[in-house]
Amino acid sequence: IYDNTGHGIYIWGQSNTVSGLTNTHTLDNNTIYWTDGHAQEHTHLGIHVYSQSARVTTDITNNDITNAATGIYCRGNNSNSGGYVLNALVSGNHVHDNNGYGIRSYEEYRGTMTTEIRGNIVEDNSSDGILVHRDMSSSYDADRQTITAALILNSVTGNTGRGAALATTAPSKVLYNN
Repeated sequence: IYDNTGHGIYIWGQSNTVSGLTNTHTLDNNTIYWTDGHAQEHTHLGIHVYSQSARVTTDITNNDITNAATGIYCRGNNSNSGGYVLNALVSGNHVHDNNGYGIRSYEEYRGTMTTEIRGNIVEDNSSDGILVHRDMSSSYDADRQTITAALILNSVTGNTGRGAALATTAPSKVLYNN
């Protein structure tokens, strides 16, 4: 998947009409490059998984992603009172030479996000290698946000920003990374 002016792969889970239904996706063994990597932060992403008032489970495994605004971006937002759930496994990917973050997981509003980032090579990106965080502005319901993360066995090198940064609502596991 290459030379596109939008996202390489975009998964959008929106309000489930059937109670308890989970959208399940596997993105495995793709090569994604040249998704107009000089564009803005939320556009032209290598892989973008977005849960909007839905239950989404996604495995993003064994992909090579380069020259995007952000390599892999998992994001959750809930504009109503029902909440959302996003469970993401990001494993075995080579995320490199992107114009922004390598891997970013962002809990934006009123939801539950669990991200496991395991066994990736994240290198030479123009911002943080790995960023897992939540919206902490006063306009959002911080008591209605849950974000947990595990960073295990990743190689994170040569990024312009921090290697890995986390702002979660519960203790995170950061084990055996280099």
